[in-house]
Amino acid sequence: MRLKDAFQMFRAQTYPATMLCILAPYLYGVQFDLLALILVFSSIPLHYFTFGHNSLMDYWYDKEDPNKQHHPLVDGRIRLFDAHNLIHAGMMATFVYFSMLTLMFAKNNAYALAFLCAYIVFGHAYNDGMDKSTIFSFVPISLCFTALAGYGWFMSHEGLDFFGTLILLYTFFNILFQIAWEGNLKDIT
Repeated sequence: MRLKDAFQMFRAQTYPATMLCILAPYLYGVQFDLLALILVFSSIPLHYFTFGHNSLMDYWYDKEDPNKQHHPLVDGRIRLFDAHNLIHAGMMATFVYFSMLTLMFAKNNAYALAFLCAYIVFGHAYNDGMDKSTIFSFVPISLCFTALAGYGWFMSHEGLDFFGTLILLYTFFNILFQIAWEGNLKDIT
């Protein structure tokens, strides 16, 4: 597996969006610290494996899409078997790591862990077929990224204040717009 192909499968170019989804809420009212730096680098495998999971689960749809024949899974540059092994092992290791990081450093362990779990659940719901099987695919993915922002918030805050609520609402409606409006618009044209 070539690194270039893996980066394409992981959608590496969109990593900053995942990192900022965690870091922006984390940094509200907090100085940039060692944990912020850890979150910057830790969000790389989180992004790669969760977005890689989406690429993996879309494989059968992408095979039928003439616009996606250049994708490394579809054209065979990455074997499906290898992708399954790499992505699922990476996801397990990443979520164990994030759980430990949360339990050791979060200002509110319970809420941060709950939002991390919500990120996993809603992300899987979206990746495992809801993105293709319903017109309401924007619901699980919007909740997924809202949960990621909530995770970042509770890593540095004990409770949710007015501004934290605004961050979560902004995240939800931003993703809703990107998926429900912009995403569906590109599929129409």
